[in-house]
Amino acid sequence: MIDIGDRIRSIRTSKRITASMIAKEIGVAQSFISAIENGTKKCSLETLDKICKILGITLSEFFAIEGQDLAQLPPDIWELVSASENYGLLRQIIILKKEGYSNEVIIEWLNSLNKALTDIKKKGVFVVGEYLPGDKKYTEQEEQEIAEKLSEKLNDPNFLPPWRKNSKPK
Repeated sequence: MIDIGDRIRSIRTSKRITASMIAKEIGVAQSFISAIENGTKKCSLETLDKICKILGITLSEFFAIEGQDLAQLPPDIWELVSASENYGLLRQIIILKKEGYSNEVIIEWLNSLNKALTDIKKKGVFVVGEYLPGDKKYTEQEEQEIAEKLSEKLNDPNFLPPWRKNSKPK
């Protein structure tokens, strides 16, 4: 596991940047930077991102294993992890993993979301019947019944989705 404070200090000193220079740039006391480096204070990801910018590195480079060549990552993956506007999405995936969702479930969810968003973009609405195989379509009454059953199930406090691992109903 990486020691954030040691890593900041190591990179900072190798680049001949003082803790007070970093503190001044991000608008905090120099003692705050020292406390982070000494491990007596934790910093948020946003603060760490600011520190990394001052150090001239990305968060991906900060967390890279020493000697790891980040250029070996596939270009699309590198683009995703190196862009700070994607951190929220990456955090959400991490949260889903910690909640017990498998990669397969997360990928299927993303694929379903993509299909729904594409349909909404094209037609302005989400239509349940479009997911039936072949030419079969639900009638309006069938769509209404499906929507009601789904709503009833999702609102049941004892409902536990089958893809949840080690979870208990609320």
